[in-house]
Amino acid sequence: MRGEVVSLSRNIKIVGEETDDWGVQVLTADIMDEEGTFFEGKSWIEGVEIQYGGQKDTRRAAVRFEGAVAKGQIFKNSVVHEGPGWAMNAIRSKGIMVDNNVFWGANQVGVGWNMVMESTFNNNFVGWVDPRTDLNAIGMATLDVMGGALFCSLEYPSACPGIRITNNICAGTVQQAFTGPAHDCGKKNSNFFGNVAHSISGGLSGNGFVVYPDPSKPAHKDCYEVSQNAAYKCADAGIFTNFPSKKVNMHSVTAIDCNIGAGAMAAVDGAAEYKEHSSHLYDSIFYGSSVSPDCPDKEKQCKLMERSGVTTSIQSKVHSPMGMELHPKKDMHCPISSQVENGSWAGKAYFRNLKFIDFAPSSDSKGTLLRNTMIQLLKKSPDFITMQHFDNIEFINCESDALTYFFNPPQSWANLADCGDFPCTGPKNTIFSFTNIKWTGGKQGANALKDFSLIPDIKTYSDKFPDCTKFEKINGYQCTNNDLGILIWESLDPDSIDRSIQPIYIWYNLYGVAETKGIQSPANYYKPVKAQKENKDYKNGVNILNSYMDHNCDSFYNSQQRISRFPGLVYAPPKETITVDEAGKSTTTPGPGPMKYWVQ
Repeated sequence: MRGEVVSLSRNIKIVGEETDDWGVQVLTADIMDEEGTFFEGKSWIEGVEIQYGGQKDTRRAAVRFEGAVAKGQIFKNSVVHEGPGWAMNAIRSKGIMVDNNVFWGANQVGVGWNMVMESTFNNNFVGWVDPRTDLNAIGMATLDVMGGALFCSLEYPSACPGIRITNNICAGTVQQAFTGPAHDCGKKNSNFFGNVAHSISGGLSGNGFVVYPDPSKPAHKDCYEVSQNAAYKCADAGIFTNFPSKKVNMHSVTAIDCNIGAGAMAAVDGAAEYKEHSSHLYDSIFYGSSVSPDCPDKEKQCKLMERSGVTTSIQSKVHSPMGMELHPKKDMHCPISSQVENGSWAGKAYFRNLKFIDFAPSSDSKGTLLRNTMIQLLKKSPDFITMQHFDNIEFINCESDALTYFFNPPQSWANLADCGDFPCTGPKNTIFSFTNIKWTGGKQGANALKDFSLIPDIKTYSDKFPDCTKFEKINGYQCTNNDLGILIWESLDPDSIDRSIQPIYIWYNLYGVAETKGIQSPANYYKPVKAQKENKDYKNGVNILNSYMDHNCDSFYNSQQRISRFPGLVYAPPKETITVDEAGKSTTTPGPGPMKYWVQ
């Protein structure tokens, strides 16, 4: 399953001399000579072995198509292996057909296409792409751009209309196996399907597929779709997308033994975050443990990694109109799945018709716990994590203890550049809702229910909710009532990102059912206030909220600008009123003016 057997020999051989870093190159281009004569380049290369090709530290690959648009190009049944640079590069070209080839042992990038039109990459194998090891020597101190088969991502958002990436395998490469464009929503996938990525790591990342909306299709701003690819043994996400669109669909994917099986997120910007936008992941299968071990030789070959099926979908308010950075150049933007900024106001996340197979906690040879969760809460998600809706999910041979884990926000977030005096509280104020759940086989445990919700453990607060039972293994509670919600509110003051109003306090049942201070309070009364700590009820059923993290930079420093938005976990049954009140205002430091609220 991890190994691949390929033939690296062909009868026709083109071999470069390994005397320097200038390998052999086969170039096809349309050119004009000094006398103004135009020459149309055309190549048909079949059954050829090219060894030691490409130039180190450049995009001058062993096989190159540059500005070749007049004639069609064919490269098939051939091998490119063990060169100092890229194996193949195509740019500003058209009508290329690359079929049934082996690209083995490239440096930095295996295959790269940019600004290519109406071309096909089918039934190829790309493997063993090594990172460059001497970046400082060539004046690069940033993280390198690396990958196996990168289609139209190095010059994104320059479009590549009409390309097809089908039935290929990419294995043993660094940072990412495939990048490529999504297809139209509601239509058959005809451009990026049938591919397999496995054994991907390095470059502080390790993604099987990173799929982006096709910039040649304006409709992808409203909806784009990702489907019909498979990944296994990936150190980050098997299949991932997080780009600006009102709706993202991901379906018919399979992931096995990945740190994150799949992640589908919709990114928005500006006023769009207040309008409806959503992500949908459905009709897919995720395996937590296969018969192929990560480290066959008792971890001497590699390090055992935690696995998960899907990651929480966080609808992200982005600063760049292009969304996430496809090829990060800074360590802080890795792994790619961590590129989540301000959680958007109105985003929604839906998961349906999924199968999770063989998920259970385990440990490595040193006894370190590997949680191997079916749903992973991203470690770098400090802000609003929208409610996650799971419907018609089947857990096969899975333990309920591996459903998820609500981590405690790390104390390292409590600094002036990030969250201020105490860690941001987004991860502690979210809900996972489950309906129509089926459990089959395995040690399911007492928490293997059909309909339920999971919430984090907020000390002295979560335990107040009715019909909720402590679930130690997930650091949270399992609830069987349908009345949980997330109250979200933010300051609309023009200086709200510069002036902090946290901490905000939510008290559960602060006044009980009695009339207090002239307020008729229902049984479920919440009071968000900037509280006075001398209040005797200060620590009685309180949820202390922080605002968003500072995600902006001002030159070399953080901007110290944070969105004054506060998502808070609440119990909100029908026909009850959540009362929002301000208390403890001083005459010299007034609280915020207009504020915006809603309950999710």
